[in-house]
Amino acid sequence: MEKLTVREIIKATSGTLINKGAAAEVSAVSTDTRSAAENDLFIALKGERYDAHNFLHQAFEKKCGAVVVSNLNIRIPENVTAIAVDDTLKALGDIAGYYRKKMGYKVIAVTGSNGKTTTKDIIGSILQNFVEATVTKGTENNLVGVPLTILSADSSKKVLVLELGINHFGEMDSLGAITQPDIVIVTNILASHIEFLNDEYGVFKAKSEICAYLTNQSKLILNRQNKYFAQYQEKAPCSIVSFGCDIESDYKAVNIKCSGNSVEFDLSIRKKNRGKVRIPVKGEHNVLNFLSAVAAIEMSGFKWEDIEKNIGALVTPQMRLETIKIDGFFVINDAYNANPCSTEIAVNELAGFETAGKKIMVFANMLELGEKSEYYHRQIGKKVEQSNIDVFITVGYMAEFAGLEIKKEFLQVYSIDNVDSLFPVLNDVIAKNDVVLLKGSRGNKLEKVISQLRNYYSKEGVV
Repeated sequence: MEKLTVREIIKATSGTLINKGAAAEVSAVSTDTRSAAENDLFIALKGERYDAHNFLHQAFEKKCGAVVVSNLNIRIPENVTAIAVDDTLKALGDIAGYYRKKMGYKVIAVTGSNGKTTTKDIIGSILQNFVEATVTKGTENNLVGVPLTILSADSSKKVLVLELGINHFGEMDSLGAITQPDIVIVTNILASHIEFLNDEYGVFKAKSEICAYLTNQSKLILNRQNKYFAQYQEKAPCSIVSFGCDIESDYKAVNIKCSGNSVEFDLSIRKKNRGKVRIPVKGEHNVLNFLSAVAAIEMSGFKWEDIEKNIGALVTPQMRLETIKIDGFFVINDAYNANPCSTEIAVNELAGFETAGKKIMVFANMLELGEKSEYYHRQIGKKVEQSNIDVFITVGYMAEFAGLEIKKEFLQVYSIDNVDSLFPVLNDVIAKNDVVLLKGSRGNKLEKVISQLRNYYSKEGVV
């Protein structure tokens, strides 16, 4: 981060200086006292379950030079500069938005129901061969993570590649105001986070709040087969660049063939044939993520010929269809998150996995599905029953509904309460050449069983 003066912070936040202190400027922003450092600006965030004002003494001990607070009953040391605001979370966003404009970065924003992190990482891993860029780490995509990512960039960076994630109405509006994106990718609109967004149309309404921050110079990159494509056209003030397998797509893939850890397809860009392309990722769905990433990179001023040379540098995130070999069997770790669409993709991946052993699926609760949660879990059970999966292990109350849909006598079904009970059940059914798929929302922490399997079989030998 480049330095910001206290005067700039007050201007950005419309805050009030309540303690002059010694700091005239800051060169880093922190919201966690554990990582705060000397001369930082510490912003005391307040949430439903925490209040950083209660830990301000730790920020003072770390010699933070300035603080932003909303609680005026805090005793501030004489040498610490203090700024009071109504809402410290909004203040964090306001500071980041001010900084983004001041630095003049080009911003590529990625949102959607599925594929955000993968698409963001594809863009970042290829784009960084051409230009200095700051890319969202992991999935730090909310109203805290996005501002901190922006504020982590210095003057050497020219492009910000930001993942935008929401689960409530109004959040995308705030993220749009903060990021002021030049290019926006909407990977897809599907049933996710509908506990708070009501239904799929609610997801569209919430995600499309970003359109208010686009100009006629912006670019909106959309899946041509998105059912809300026409409605985005109505809302967006800019031109739309499309991707997909549809004949009308600007970035189009056909003749898609999956092979091991790669996918091959024929690419055309604006009706110009670019020949066969092989990308080093698993899953047909990642072709769409790749197409949107290529569109964003080209929109940033780089040519396909240069992009093509750097496909080998492409990086995708962990715990997304990540295949791990443990002695005599395989684990497909897709446990980072889950919604109905991504879970169906995972079922297809397991069904198509070539192995002489059994196909075992461990399925944990999909979270934030609201009143339709039981319905969506049962739909997954029906999908599993129609597949060639041999063993189905459900983890959690909602996932158990999926197991109730299994009618095949030869498809073994086990239901357990939580991940802590998973290892002994899985260990009883696993054998040589088997493949195990782990799929569930992040809160289930299914990946814990991987270390248990590794530890056990490293001692016991090959199954």
